[in-house]
Amino acid sequence: MNQFSILYVGRILFIVLISLSFNGSCLVEAQDKRPSEIVAADGTKVHHVVEGSGIPCVVVNGSHYRRVFSKELRRHLKLVFVDFRHSTEAEAAAKVDDITLDTLLEEIDQVRKALGFDRVAVMGHSLPSLIALEYARKYPEHTSHLILIGSAPSMIQPKEQEAFWDSDASQARKSADKRNLERITDEDVKKAPPGQAWKLLFVRNGAHYWYDPSYDSSWMLEGIAPNMNFMPHVAGLFRDYDEGKRTPRVTRPVFLASGRYDYLVPYTMWEGRKDSFPNLSYNLFEKSGHYPMLRSPRYLISSSLNG
Repeated sequence: MNQFSILYVGRILFIVLISLSFNGSCLVEAQDKRPSEIVAADGTKVHHVVEGSGIPCVVVNGSHYRRVFSKELRRHLKLVFVDFRHSTEAEAAAKVDDITLDTLLEEIDQVRKALGFDRVAVMGHSLPSLIALEYARKYPEHTSHLILIGSAPSMIQPKEQEAFWDSDASQARKSADKRNLERITDEDVKKAPPGQAWKLLFVRNGAHYWYDPSYDSSWMLEGIAPNMNFMPHVAGLFRDYDEGKRTPRVTRPVFLASGRYDYLVPYTMWEGRKDSFPNLSYNLFEKSGHYPMLRSPRYLISSSLNG
């Protein structure tokens, strides 16, 4: 198993929480707005931040997104960035064993009710997109639209990633990957504190994530301090997940965005699987990787909320 495969299935899984909407000068700088909080029955807190105007849209596990969603998107969507309890470094000592898929969905719905929204669009990227999908399944009456970005119909397996990379990646991309491996060595990662090691791995594996294999994504990770135990636990909840076998079917309008050069979640995973959604808009972004909104935030606005 290569280092990239280990990246997806190990403790580093939480890096896929970050989703990107970038439009040149429209980039939103880090903001000082303090999150609001809802206190759960056990005294733990669910944090959320509301920004923008328009259709209310919950961004699952979303504080990382605040920095990179465009100003234009905020003019069309009232973005509700929800962070689950126990998901931050400040809560690293908390036990995560009591977290289930149902508790995650309930936390999203607690925020919806606290803000007084009858229905919301729900957006998720990569692994958190499965949480968004299951919210729409459990709470269809409170879901207006479902936006899935860089999502998979089942938990991706290393052999699928390796096969797609081996057969599809260009020699130039593989050369860029080799340079990254030489620049950031296994020894560098081993010596780094856990809070820094995952950042090194994220940058090192950039050729697998980005349309431009030399793109420097280090800026995305500045100031991010997650609970390193949280996302591996959540990933375990989806170990045997298969969307096609889940019931009932999700009938709300679904916008599904994949990147042609996404080697973390290959777009080919959806071949023969898209009929799972009776009301689907599928969009393959030809000049994108795992973050298709990097290229077309305006298209996301115009397409994802129709229907």
